[in-house]
Amino acid sequence: AASWPGAAQAGAAVRPGAQSKAASGARTGPAHDGPQFVPRRVAEAYSPKTASHGEMELSVGELVYCFETLANKGWVFGFTCDANHAVQKKGWAPAALLAVAEAEPEVAHA
Repeated sequence: AASWPGAAQAGAAVRPGAQSKAASGARTGPAHDGPQFVPRRVAEAYSPKTASHGEMELSVGELVYCFETLANKGWVFGFTCDANHAVQKKGWAPAALLAVAEAEPEVAHA
């Protein structure tokens, strides 16, 4: 069975003590067999001085799929996708800069 985008990366990102309850409205990956994530829109741009801890640069309006179970001290692990659902970037983002958003509708493939 195919796994959802970012499955391998998310598993490697778990830190001790980083577990928290999934937020309401959380979804599973496209195949519904992966961890739950919540789509969020970037409300304020963020450009880390370094990416030494896996921080991700954010642009206003960007859609980031965040794993609520990988939240830790105001940071959440997430990823962005292109139009073909391929992971473009992944990393830690400041949760305070992200607003809950509806995911873009999935396109039916023939």
